[in-house]
Amino acid sequence: MLIAERFLMLVLDPTRGTLALARHDEDTASLCAAGLLLELVAQRRLVASHQRLVLDDSLPPNHPLLGQAGAVLGSLVRPDAATAIAQVARRVAHLPRTLLDSLCRRDLLHRYRDWKFWQADSLRYPLRSRQALNEAVHSLEAATSAPSDLGGLGLMVLADVAGVLAHHLDALHYDHASKALLTLNYAIEEDTPRGAAALIRSALLM
Repeated sequence: MLIAERFLMLVLDPTRGTLALARHDEDTASLCAAGLLLELVAQRRLVASHQRLVLDDSLPPNHPLLGQAGAVLGSLVRPDAATAIAQVARRVAHLPRTLLDSLCRRDLLHRYRDWKFWQADSLRYPLRSRQALNEAVHSLEAATSAPSDLGGLGLMVLADVAGVLAHHLDALHYDHASKALLTLNYAIEEDTPRGAAALIRSALLM
């Protein structure tokens, strides 16, 4: 499961099937776009160089959405993290819905339209697999004690920015997560994948 997919499981209201972000000013598409970038970081295909993002495109993408995100990055010239997030969110069409539909096709979510509303966001995705949600929460918990796991770190970044970190972690795990995220403040100038994760987090917090 992609980092962005696990993130959506964590912010989804399991009964209503709507996204329940604690910080309503956050753009879901931007968070999902950041999730794709953090996936590339976890695969060590996206690194930082002089506080810019650099993609290693020598390997073929192992997921269509990562291929699209990589194509967007390839069209930019050493973008900063904020530009990269904004462009992926804009140019990968209907990203949150695409991710939710993918979870639905794998029988992890239901999908129906609430006919009381005519807007485009009338689609609902109630939880179908409690096990899938538990696995996403377990991934988040495990990441708190494995700060070198870039995939887990990426999930913590998204959950923290969205304001749902404390909702899924007990006090001890939350303390560990907070300390792990704090270390990213000192990695922002590193020319490493971890430095790229720090840049993405900083851009989301701006």
